Amino acid sequence: MKGIVRWWCLIAALLLGGCLPEERIWWSPQGDRAIVLVDDHLHLVTANGELGKALLNGASIEDWLVKTLSWLPDGTGFVCSRVRRVQTWEEAKPLIATEEVKRIESWLPTVLPTLKSEIARIVEPSGINSLQPLLPGENKQLFEIGLRILVERHRADVEQVLRKLPQGDKIAYELNAPAGRFPVQELCIVKLDQPLGSAPQGIAWSLLELPIMPKVSPKHNAIAFLQLSEDTETAQLNVMTLDGKSRLTIAHQVSSGSFQWMPDGRTLVFTKPLGQQGDSVQSIQQVTVLQPSGALMKPPYDPQPDGSLLKVNAPDRLAEPKLLAMALLPGSASLRPLPDGRILFASQPITLPVVESRPKLEPLLHLISADGRSLSTIPTAPGDLPTDLNYLVPSPDGTHVAVVEAETDAVAVVELSTGKTEIISAPHSGWKCETIPAWKSATELTFAALGTDTRTPQWMLWSTAKGTRSISDKWPATATTDWLSAPKPKSP
Repeated sequence: MKGIVRWWCLIAALLLGGCLPEERIWWSPQGDRAIVLVDDHLHLVTANGELGKALLNGASIEDWLVKTLSWLPDGTGFVCSRVRRVQTWEEAKPLIATEEVKRIESWLPTVLPTLKSEIARIVEPSGINSLQPLLPGENKQLFEIGLRILVERHRADVEQVLRKLPQGDKIAYELNAPAGRFPVQELCIVKLDQPLGSAPQGIAWSLLELPIMPKVSPKHNAIAFLQLSEDTETAQLNVMTLDGKSRLTIAHQVSSGSFQWMPDGRTLVFTKPLGQQGDSVQSIQQVTVLQPSGALMKPPYDPQPDGSLLKVNAPDRLAEPKLLAMALLPGSASLRPLPDGRILFASQPITLPVVESRPKLEPLLHLISADGRSLSTIPTAPGDLPTDLNYLVPSPDGTHVAVVEAETDAVAVVELSTGKTEIISAPHSGWKCETIPAWKSATELTFAALGTDTRTPQWMLWSTAKGTRSISDKWPATATTDWLSAPKPKSP
């Protein structure tokens, strides 16, 4: 569906700051097995690298808006956000919220007139060969869903309007989408102890404000996730119980997808721009969203009979987020809480105001103390760290952090207490990393690197005691081809 392209652009602009490297490896909390992305399919892999059958009944995840997932704390399954295609509006309606159904159906009378207006303004009709140029300036997703409903109910009327374009029949076919007219974004739980091929358990759905990037609390039956709105071009941070029955909005206009649970499993840390969306100067904020029992905090306001809202201050009410720090954050603003409650992030050390002719400063690793009252810098040597620090992965015990960058295929491990940096996989000329490393345990890291003999991308396991070895030797030859980006041929 062409609309997926629009969502991807919005996600890249709001959340990811680019799309490389990406997650492909997710070790279970116990480190006894992993889920690995191979050829756009999820596979369960044993601790020694044995590749199992594809999960989700072999379905491709190519059209997932964000290819990520989050393990349940006991390692019995995971939560993911996927696209679930349904053929008819009657099938889609029971899945999405009643308010969303009403909003879509109230829009239907304006859809065909809007389509006629968009076609009338086209100067060169011969250049229109897809639906994208016909979408209005606002409410694009709402318009497209409404148009798909009209194709279902009044196909002849829509086709008659589209025939004013030379490629009108092609666009009509695109709207009919044999694979499913309505791409519902779904948050679902996949239980690995169920028979292979069992249907995932859906817990949230939407066509207009898409739930993405679920992250499960490490100690409670709750998940945090982003609700993405194309109309407002913003991301809203929500928390919800794992059964999908209770939901709470935490913050609006969050600036990255790197929000994380703190070790207590009740508190979230996230970033917001100080000014407009996309600003580099951002605030790092923290807020407790679950009660000690694991239940969601109650909303901070109670509705009154006159329609107003009354602020309620109580231990079981959501409080205002606490401002921890302000920083110049690169790209996806990678926040990483450590087991002792400190928060690791990367930022350029800069003091404002500053003149443009200042020397370009390299980003450094910083730690916010567990009590949020102090800030320290990891004492790495100049030149040890890459200039791209968007991809930080701390070890489970919080003593080390793995670092990769998009412009090379080098992998480094930094000792947080001393700043000592070790290159565990040296760079190769022209090769670039497309895979974020993942820790199997506190002393074992898995990552993508060129095989010593094959000179092709391999899945590597590094440990402090045994060095580096490949654990994907028996995989199909093409399984890890896209885990690294090969050098581009030089132009003659």
